[in-house]
Amino acid sequence: MTEHNVKNLNHVVSLLKNNRDSLIEFFTTNEFPLEVLQGGRDMNKSIYYYDFLKPNLSIKNQVLKNIVTCSYVTYMNYTIFVPKIHIYKHRDVLPTNEIYEKRHLHRKFYGDPTYLRIHFPITDCGNDCFMIYDKLKCTWNRGEVYVYDVHNCEHEFWNNSDKPFAVLLIDVLTGNDQ
Repeated sequence: MTEHNVKNLNHVVSLLKNNRDSLIEFFTTNEFPLEVLQGGRDMNKSIYYYDFLKPNLSIKNQVLKNIVTCSYVTYMNYTIFVPKIHIYKHRDVLPTNEIYEKRHLHRKFYGDPTYLRIHFPITDCGNDCFMIYDKLKCTWNRGEVYVYDVHNCEHEFWNNSDKPFAVLLIDVLTGNDQ
């Protein structure tokens, strides 16, 4: 089992929980330059949309700016999963390509550190949107904070609803030279 130092994680979680309503309002009332990502090796060629927020220091929301500028927040994006998508069983890897290295600066300097990923749902799709994680079915409620070790544990995702599922994803460094 991986050891995690949760001090950094707790700081980000408290920022999200304490500013839940303003963050949901920000994401539901602003447009983002979403890029399209066609399903890759672990997906069923479905499309989903994302915006990398970590390198974007011109974010207008002060809470998000406070999160983005934390040195232990190595990745943050806003993702919209289209209806009827299934992302097959996988682990979220820390790629070694140059673009991703810039978003995971700690990996470049310290090797393979330990991360936990925060999920902060912006929309709610009820039980039709879920992840199988460590053999458990996990659903999300809008504005709640969920934490998973998606880098070390296989998981798969479904949005069986007729609505898009929007979620803020944040990787927090929790071990190895943080």
